[in-house]
Amino acid sequence: MSGGYIVAGTTKSTDGDISFHHGAIAIQYDYWIVNLDSMGTILWEKTLGGGSNDLAESIIQTTDSGFVIAGRSSSTDGEVTAHHGTTQNSDLWIVKLNTSGILQWQKSLGGTLDDGAYSIQQTLEGGFIVGGNSTSSNGGLTKNNGKSDYWIVKLSSLVNVNEIPNSLLNFEIGPNPFSNKINLSFKHLFSDDVKIEIHSLDGRIIQIFNNLNLGFGVNQFFWDGTSKDGNKVENGIYFISVFSDNIYETKKVVVLND
Repeated sequence: MSGGYIVAGTTKSTDGDISFHHGAIAIQYDYWIVNLDSMGTILWEKTLGGGSNDLAESIIQTTDSGFVIAGRSSSTDGEVTAHHGTTQNSDLWIVKLNTSGILQWQKSLGGTLDDGAYSIQQTLEGGFIVGGNSTSSNGGLTKNNGKSDYWIVKLSSLVNVNEIPNSLLNFEIGPNPFSNKINLSFKHLFSDDVKIEIHSLDGRIIQIFNNLNLGFGVNQFFWDGTSKDGNKVENGIYFISVFSDNIYETKKVVVLND
C-alpha cells in the first residue's frame, strides 16, 4: 500500500465523496471501498453491489497488489450475478479488485437462506479462506445444525468465479492518442442506464458520467479530456470504463495536449 490505507464499509449516500450508488433510490446499502494515501486523501473510491443490501465486512490486499473484499449481498443485479434465493436473503459475496479499484471478478456463495462473510485471508498457495455464518442447508452447504452456523469456505487460487457477461459489442475508441476529444462507440444489447468512468493511472476517478439513458444498439459518446472540475487533464495514460447491464469494459487512452 506504500504507506496508504484501504477501507471497506457500506453506504446509502448518493453525494459527497460517493460517486455512484446502485438502485433507483438510496435506501439500500452498497459496498463502499476507499483507497487513501498516507495523509488520508482519497486516491479512488468505488461502490459495489446492486439494488438490494450489500454489506462489506472484510478487505485485504492480495499478493498481486489488488484487493479482495468479503461480506454479504441480497442483490440479484448490478455487479452481483448467480445470487441464490431471493432479495430477502443474503449470500456470502466475494469481490476482487485490481490495484486501481477495477472489478476483476466476483463470486456469490450460499443457499436460499441467509449467508454471509465476516473475514477473508489469502492462503500461502494463493487461494482464500473465508469465515462467516449460514442459515442455509442447500446450495453450497451440505447441512445446517440449527439456526445460524459457523461457515468456513476455502477457495483455491483458481477460483471458479462468476464472470460478468459481455453485453458491449465492438467497443471502440479513437483517435488514440488524442488532444481535443476522443470518441467512444459501442453496441448496447439492452436498453438501460450506462455509466462511464475515466480513471488516472493511479486509480483516481478523473471524470464520471452517470445515468446515461442510452438506447438499444450502437451508441456514440465523446470525452473532451476534462476532469470533474472542468479543467483539461494532464498529458498521460488514462482508462475509460463503460458500465452497463452487470458488465464493464475498459480501454486505455493516451492524452497528448498541445
